[in-house]
Amino acid sequence: MTPNCRKCLAQSLNTSPGYLEAPIPKNERHRRMAVRRYFPFGERIDYNLDRIIRLGKMIFSVNNAAISLVDTDYVHVSIPEGDPVTVPRGDSMCSHTILIKKIHEPLVILDTLEDWRFRNNPTVTGAWSMRFYAGYPLRTKDGLNIGTICLIDDKPRKEFTANERTELKELAQLVLRELESRQTERQARVRDEMQSSIEVFNRDIVSESKPTNQVALRLVDILSSTLKLEGVFILDAQAGAALRPPRAPHLVTQLEAHDPSIRIPELSFNQDEKATVLAASTHAATNTSSLRVGYTELMALFTESPSGVCYNSDAAIPQPLRNLLPSKATAAAAVLILRGNNRPFAVICVYTTQPTFAFEIPDSLLTYLRAMGSVLCTTQEKQVLSLADKAKVDFIANISHELRTPLHGVLASCDLLNETPLTAAQESLLDTAQACASSLAETINHVLDFTKANSRPSHEAREPVDLAWLIESTMNGGWLGRAARAAPDGSAIGELYAPEKLPDAPLRQGEVVEPLIDIQPLEDWTVMVDKAGLRRILLNLVGNSMKFTSNGYVKVGLYQIGAEEEGRRSIEILVEDTGLGMSPDFIQEKLFHPFSQANSLAHGIGLGLAIVRSILRSSGIDGTIDVQSKLGVGTRMTIRLKAPVSQPQGNGWYRVPQVTRGLSLPPTAWCGFRASHRGSILIRKSLLQNLTRWNYKTQEIDASDAKLLIVDGDGIAIEELSRLCGAKPKILLLCSVPIHPSFFKVSQEYTETGGLCLNMIKPVGPHALARALTKILEDDAPNPVSTMSIKLPDVIPNISAMPTPKILADFDKQPQYSKPLPETVETNGHSQIRALIVEDNSVNRKVLSAFLRRRGCEFVEACDGVEGVQQFQKHPDGHFHMILMDLQMPLKDGFDAAKEIREIELQRALSRGHRDRDFHSAQIFALTGLASPENKERATEIGFNGYLVKPVAFKVLDATLKSVLETTTR
Repeated sequence: MTPNCRKCLAQSLNTSPGYLEAPIPKNERHRRMAVRRYFPFGERIDYNLDRIIRLGKMIFSVNNAAISLVDTDYVHVSIPEGDPVTVPRGDSMCSHTILIKKIHEPLVILDTLEDWRFRNNPTVTGAWSMRFYAGYPLRTKDGLNIGTICLIDDKPRKEFTANERTELKELAQLVLRELESRQTERQARVRDEMQSSIEVFNRDIVSESKPTNQVALRLVDILSSTLKLEGVFILDAQAGAALRPPRAPHLVTQLEAHDPSIRIPELSFNQDEKATVLAASTHAATNTSSLRVGYTELMALFTESPSGVCYNSDAAIPQPLRNLLPSKATAAAAVLILRGNNRPFAVICVYTTQPTFAFEIPDSLLTYLRAMGSVLCTTQEKQVLSLADKAKVDFIANISHELRTPLHGVLASCDLLNETPLTAAQESLLDTAQACASSLAETINHVLDFTKANSRPSHEAREPVDLAWLIESTMNGGWLGRAARAAPDGSAIGELYAPEKLPDAPLRQGEVVEPLIDIQPLEDWTVMVDKAGLRRILLNLVGNSMKFTSNGYVKVGLYQIGAEEEGRRSIEILVEDTGLGMSPDFIQEKLFHPFSQANSLAHGIGLGLAIVRSILRSSGIDGTIDVQSKLGVGTRMTIRLKAPVSQPQGNGWYRVPQVTRGLSLPPTAWCGFRASHRGSILIRKSLLQNLTRWNYKTQEIDASDAKLLIVDGDGIAIEELSRLCGAKPKILLLCSVPIHPSFFKVSQEYTETGGLCLNMIKPVGPHALARALTKILEDDAPNPVSTMSIKLPDVIPNISAMPTPKILADFDKQPQYSKPLPETVETNGHSQIRALIVEDNSVNRKVLSAFLRRRGCEFVEACDGVEGVQQFQKHPDGHFHMILMDLQMPLKDGFDAAKEIREIELQRALSRGHRDRDFHSAQIFALTGLASPENKERATEIGFNGYLVKPVAFKVLDATLKSVLETTTR
């Protein structure tokens, strides 16, 4: 098209107003969104921009200079020392300036009266009297012309030189930098306000427990005030996404295109179900009161934009979102909030009807809305979890009786068996049964403590604990538990100790993990500490080490740091391994955070160390933990605490074989310890260290001449072990679980021919080693038993510690005792006691009866509360000295039965003329699995004299009998 044609076309467009109005550029929508991000509408021009305008007036010697931003219908003009003014876009020459595409090119009109486009323009003929105009576009980094800096004069000019054009360009760049600086400051301020509001919202919901709808209303208020928007509402998106078989229409949304952490699974929606408003601001409530939008349309908003949608132009708002908004909405944003299982929870929508409003930082806005929505979602889930937690606590409290009752029967039966003559093999089995049952009982207690079903004051959490025994037993139990979990599913009972099918040769090749226990020898390790909590810490740390160590060793150590101070001992517990290790970043940022794992593919959910830190901070331990780790090398975790020293509690832990202290061991040979394996080397070093600590003198010689062989079963072939038995040495055989049947066979054959072979299950701590050495050094003559009685740990999780039928058959070959068991034992005056047993569990009744019979007591049994009251009423006043009362029974529970018994006693006392209403003739002891403080308090109010929580050891019952006897004989 020729210049004349273009001029004719332009003149043809100038038909109505008498001057040329600037056309709309193609990128108008994006350009207008940029304008609204940069310009603070309605604000007075700031000092820096005013200085730039004044500088322009002075440099170019013009009447005026201005900064303009071109909006939809108006041009906003800022002039020195004045408020911003608006000029219709069609009248402003700046509307033509923003059309310039050439870089470094201003729009210059030397004389407006000589230019046909502008001679009739109101800015020329009106009050502005504009004869000269020069404008340079303000171009953003992404190439959008948002406005101009322009020079205005009432006198025409003959020229506008190249230098002047350059200077005008530099002024334009100054203006744009200032606008960008103001925008950055404003956005930073908005982000700070967003962050502060998140903190306020979090603080509000933590301080008060409110229903979800009230929390949602609070969220609406915070969003409205922070974003300065009149329209905020939250839609409930849960009901429509209920689990149901997929059926058309269905929605499959993959969100990782925008945010890999967000994903909506394949969902089916019922078209009949409509979205409901969870909460809304006053303005939004008016517009959403009759809102009936289907879930399918609602989810369609986020198929293309899963991280959320944000629109700064009413024309750009899609119809699904438009259906949620009032007709005058000019800008809107919406986000979908997902629950933890990536299912829809809510939709948060914000909007405004302000004509000049714009969301300056849409990405930050959407992130902010999602964060606030996540807090709301977390609040609701916490309420659901709280209800579930309460149900869990109630369940555990109620089921504790059912768990404790059979445990009481097991432990009581073990106590009775322990008073009978037993072979060493039978003692070993009995020790195992007692250890496992005690472990289960303590686990129940700890679970109840943890769920607060059996809570107690913090000062009562500490109890006397022999740390040396606790460390060794916990390590043993954790290690055996690991072996059980590693065993094939469906293994028969006892296959952990004697599996039916293993390779012919027990020699272990390749990667092997050795367990080590190192305990500093002290006269006594008894301190006051939370036993269950410390055991839980050790199990978690040891379990982690076992899980991530495939070769080398896992070591647990116990040491005293420095001397005792003011009756308190500084203690250091070490858990060390040669496992995978952890990176410094993970240790610093995530190690003790819930649900954090260095390897996301590892087993578990990442809660163990979070629980460890929580328990360490409790008043029952009050300790710290230090972590040192290196990837590919291993990890060392050190627990430090100070605990009050306590009096020794019995002699259950044999630290030193007292009878043989200082004696020389027989000439000793070490066999099967592999020089190439660090764990095997350290096991031998640990054993030698203990022997040195106990002042044993060792003489190492060749195996063929040795009188004592200490053998690592993992490093010796069964044929070699059989050959070594030829010289009839005493053998201390260290075995890993599962124990190969060949070891049992060799041990049995060896003992049958007069030898002594003691099988010891790894890890071998000082306790087990001391008992083994005592056995070896006390008896010169071999004991005709192929296995020794070693106390097993009282924590053996997830395993059954009973031998296989094959091993039971071996035990059947041992000497049998034909001597009849006595009906009673030493009574210590207990024959004077008459007791009433009220227990619905027949096993426990039999056990208690056997206990009282062996103590020489008279007793009567009752199978429930009704019969118990009848038996009490049937006997004369003062007949029963004590009543052992279960609390949970059919027909009538123990509380009601005891209450009736007290009433009977009161009536009898009153009939005899007694006026003391607190007179009780029988002592009633609750014998129950109910362990909550509420039940104990109720029992005290009714008139129980004592509260015994199952399982109850016979030594506790003996002490109870003694107290009753003392009361009776007064």
